[in-house]
Amino acid sequence: MLGLYDEKGKARAGLGLLKDGPRLGFYDEQGETRAVLSLLKDGPMLDFRDEQGAFRAAFALNKDGAGLSFLDEQGKVRAVLSLLKGGPALIFWGEQGRPVWSAP
Repeated sequence: MLGLYDEKGKARAGLGLLKDGPRLGFYDEQGETRAVLSLLKDGPMLDFRDEQGAFRAAFALNKDGAGLSFLDEQGKVRAVLSLLKGGPALIFWGEQGRPVWSAP
């Protein structure tokens, strides 16, 4: 792992080569991961995390198309916007994890 540190000696970015591909992570002043750029075998992914380091949003691209996902505070998927081979789609999920609205 290659680390980049701020003037106070805190890690602010890290570049690593993991089993599923290279990753570049960015950390806040408290050391929490806030964003990660990954190059996975299926394609690139950029994910964003909240101040506790919990996964909250991701943009991914693979052979089927592109997608943007949003998760709530409990880590449940709440919205997905995708542009796949079959066309665009937008889906919203409710508290119980069931779709409440979608288009088309």
